Amino acid sequence: MAYTLDEVDNRIIYELDANCRIPETRLAKMVGKSKESVRYRIRRLREEGVITGFTTYVDT
Repeated sequence: MAYTLDEVDNRIIYELDANCRIPETRLAKMVGKSKESVRYRIRRLREEGVITGFTTYVDT
């Protein structure tokens, strides 16, 4: 299944990959969108299967 991701979606995924615990307000400022827009885009990416899960890595 092909997904069309725009520049903002790519930036959101990049920032979440770098730090998945970032607050939505800070993420919104980084990508230049509102907090509600970022929340909607993350929810849409999860529903479409682009974001499939979350993983925690422990640094021993």
